[in-house]
Amino acid sequence: RRQRAAAAAAAAARRKGPKRSADEATGAMQSLQATFGDPNHVPLFHEKGPPNYPWWTFGDLEACTGLFFDNLSTLLAVVGATLGLPATAGFITGGAPLPKDFDDAWEEVVQQRVLPATSFAILAGNLWYSWMAYRLAAHEQRNDTTAQPYGINTPACFVIIFSVILPLMVDLLDDHADDASKWADEVWKGAVSTTFISGMFEVAFSWSGGALKKFLSTAALYGPITAVGFVFLAFAPFVSIFAEPIVGLLPLAFSFTGYFSGVSYGKVPSALLIIGSGTFITWVIPGASKYFNIAAREDAVEDAEEFIGENKLLPGVGLGGFRDAEDYVSIVVPVALQSFILTAESVETAVSAGDAYPVIESMIADGVGTMMGAFFGSFYPTTVYIGHPTWKRMGASASYSVANGLLYLVLLNSGLFGVIFEGVSAEATGAILIFVGLLIVKQAFQLAPPRHYPALCIAIFPVLADWVSVNGAGTGTNEPVPGILNLGTGGGIMVGLVFTQIACDMIDRRYLRGAAYCALAAVFSLFGIMHGVNAVGPEGDDEVALGEVTVSTRSFGGKELNEGWRFAIAYTLLWAFCMCHHVAQSMGHVGPPVMDDSDGASTASREVEMVSKTGDKSEPHSMDNFGRALEHGESREHPVDV
Repeated sequence: RRQRAAAAAAAAARRKGPKRSADEATGAMQSLQATFGDPNHVPLFHEKGPPNYPWWTFGDLEACTGLFFDNLSTLLAVVGATLGLPATAGFITGGAPLPKDFDDAWEEVVQQRVLPATSFAILAGNLWYSWMAYRLAAHEQRNDTTAQPYGINTPACFVIIFSVILPLMVDLLDDHADDASKWADEVWKGAVSTTFISGMFEVAFSWSGGALKKFLSTAALYGPITAVGFVFLAFAPFVSIFAEPIVGLLPLAFSFTGYFSGVSYGKVPSALLIIGSGTFITWVIPGASKYFNIAAREDAVEDAEEFIGENKLLPGVGLGGFRDAEDYVSIVVPVALQSFILTAESVETAVSAGDAYPVIESMIADGVGTMMGAFFGSFYPTTVYIGHPTWKRMGASASYSVANGLLYLVLLNSGLFGVIFEGVSAEATGAILIFVGLLIVKQAFQLAPPRHYPALCIAIFPVLADWVSVNGAGTGTNEPVPGILNLGTGGGIMVGLVFTQIACDMIDRRYLRGAAYCALAAVFSLFGIMHGVNAVGPEGDDEVALGEVTVSTRSFGGKELNEGWRFAIAYTLLWAFCMCHHVAQSMGHVGPPVMDDSDGASTASREVEMVSKTGDKSEPHSMDNFGRALEHGESREHPVDV
């Protein structure tokens, strides 16, 4: 009897073992969340599941359709920009597109490595957010939670494309001018490694970004991504549409009515109408497009069919480019910081709709999703979207997110995406990007205090200068305008953040903080993190690429080739300017500082106030964490004084 009792006790202990481990893990996570101030504690494990949780509803079907076209329109745009980079690099280096073998090598890398890898990032994020919805339902013992939508981070992708991949192409062309495959492989590795670093920074900011946010004005924080939205997502596609007005203006009209004015087209997603109308006009109406050659595009579709079933996924191999990635840290840090802040905005909209998800967990999930995509070989960052209230109103559960991830797993690994890409009108996808970009700008101006509007406009200038430098600005003698290069080199991202903050502090008479940022700008300029127009290294090395992080010295051989040292001096003078004003302020000769940066309102608070004032229970729009809205546009302007 004693032996049987001992055996029974041992069996009971074994049965209780996993439960204690689960409880300990849950308790550790809750303790960690409480330590870092996450107000929404959702345990990782539950003994009891949610009651009658629906695994598939008609709302899931509607939400999955909308989210699918949301991601599709983004992928069409970013892949188009990516595949056009070799031609741009050729014009920069030699005034003509690169040879066809460079185009073919790069397209093979994108179609057979990058897109399949992107599918795993999308799948992983969608699965995680679906699990979060199920856990929240179990924690609160209800069955109406909706997963947060997840997909491609549109503005961050364009930063990677034009501020990382394009400079890498130009920089590596001399080393691999005779080997297109090696050139494409090295560019891919550098871009993938840079994207992995950006995900690491986003995870790091999930713990410390709240403190960083306290030291940055809203205009400075949103400034660089506002500039990317204005220039690359809105202005550049707008130029392309006006090159093809017959094809592009109707999709642009659908974009404004379907998104900005809230016109409903029944069960048809606005993205489908935009893409469908432009593609129909391009292929069916003779002569509608001046630059679209139907015969050539048919050949391109046939060439794209060769990628069907051809998958060359290389997990882990893309992380071999950290040596090249270190030069672009100054670009990815501001983007990662803003991604972290706006992920918090996404969670806030979910909380306002009734699903209180953990903030820190969502931030980590976004960063880890980007890192996972980079591990598999993708240089497209991913993020949670702000579309949650829209999908919740449709009655979606957690399943629509899983279905979306599985659809893209099949689409991007099968090679079918290339055929879709070649068949869809570029002007139509540009119309969606214009909306996304303008909505980012609109949101930034809503969130920033009105007195900071001039500084927010200044934030756009460096990225605009970067676009102008790539697209042929000159003095009439084929020499770049010096100020354009000084502003835009390195993508202009860090300049848009730091200088905008200095401008905000001057507006607010916060001279002591402004002096601190002037000192930071001087150091950044000295090492090429800002204004990296340095043609030679500190030892006379003339292989330094513009925008590369390197110590800036005055001259070599009597030639003043570097610009960073001049800005270091200029910002030092600006530091003295701020300190003098601070002294005058302490003596009462200058007015007191303006310490309030809360004139703007958050996305969620605006939505809640709109509902309270109008009685309208509908959500304004679905958008990614930078303000993207792709379903059920705003029913009216927010009746909130900014």
